[in-house]
Amino acid sequence: MTGPFDPSALRGPRLPNRMVLSPMSGNTTVATGHADLVSLGVPYGANPDLAGCYRTDLPLNEPDPSTFYGEGPGRGTGSPSLPA
Repeated sequence: MTGPFDPSALRGPRLPNRMVLSPMSGNTTVATGHADLVSLGVPYGANPDLAGCYRTDLPLNEPDPSTFYGEGPGRGTGSPSLPA
């Protein structure tokens, strides 16, 4: 490859590799043409009830990557869920 990178040469949907923390920032990223879709993986890893938090405007747990993967207490589920 020679010359500067040309993102218009890419084919298919664009999913940026950056952290989107809220539906608003995700919607803005898509609306401004910087992406075709976004991922909420990091916030979801810390908030198993992420959709409920967004719907009810509750505060989010801080992400703790050490709890995102693996087995055992607190592993693989991120942080605690919202109370029922």
